[in-house]
Amino acid sequence: MLAFTAIGTVAYMSSQQCDSSKVEQSGTVSSASVCQNVRRALGPDQSQWSERDWIRYASCFEAKDNSRLTVKAASQGLEHYPKSKPLYNIKGYHQITLDQHNRAVETLETGLKTVRTPHTGVLENNLAWASLWAPREMPLDRSRDLYQTALNKEPNVCAYVHTGLWVEYAASQKSNGVELFKSLRRFDQLRSSYEPCLSRLEHAEWKTVVEIAGAAVMFDEIDDDYDGSSTNNDDAHHTSGDELLVQVAEHLQTRYEDVSVEAVCGEAMPLSTAHHECVERMGNAMQKVSAADKAEKTASDVKQGVGNAKPCPSMH
Repeated sequence: MLAFTAIGTVAYMSSQQCDSSKVEQSGTVSSASVCQNVRRALGPDQSQWSERDWIRYASCFEAKDNSRLTVKAASQGLEHYPKSKPLYNIKGYHQITLDQHNRAVETLETGLKTVRTPHTGVLENNLAWASLWAPREMPLDRSRDLYQTALNKEPNVCAYVHTGLWVEYAASQKSNGVELFKSLRRFDQLRSSYEPCLSRLEHAEWKTVVEIAGAAVMFDEIDDDYDGSSTNNDDAHHTSGDELLVQVAEHLQTRYEDVSVEAVCGEAMPLSTAHHECVERMGNAMQKVSAADKAEKTASDVKQGVGNAKPCPSMH
């Protein structure tokens, strides 16, 4: 299932910041070579390929992290199978990965109209997420309808809840009065639903870390602006934004030591207006973790120094 949230932003590259042109060039050669074998196995006449064959072919490029050729293969498959939900999802996902947000909205919108009654909420969620990166393409009310439809089909999917959080956060930045209260109330309810999703951080790979980093920034800002709760719901248990930011920072410094705050925020924040908040808040958390690590190391060095020190000679 290609349900994505923050995973559908910029391509999630390795924490080693190598030269992107070299990576793309070598990745293209490698994936083209490997996937050529898949193409041969499926047969020379592509008009005879099944929908599953096209999904397999596009997924080969996807497995090699080659979004450009993944989009190309999925597009070719859709020419033969214009009602293929998986191919629309694959194409739309990787268009967002390539920063082609407007095209992703168009692809996923077409998919939603063509498939008509998808059984899962993936298309709706992906379209709602894409719309956050291209806000001029869709009003927030429509984005809300989409993520709510996805959650109605598959409740408590972390990706869908995360998309909903961003939609309501975006709405709260543009509203006031009753509408602001409604957005914050929905945000608070989604935050409670997202709480179990935070346990993924312990063993999270890059995409999930970035997703949770974005949530942490939102939570921290809401906590600051509304004194820990957007609707004063005393019964709800929420991990504080400040605490979650530190947890994310610790994970980043342990697993992705050389990653920059800019890189994290560039992928975590679909709203350009929230990027500065992310850089500032995540940067502060990273500094806090670094300072704590340094203090712990200093204390450990002092302790070892005391333990290994030679006793002073007795004075008689």
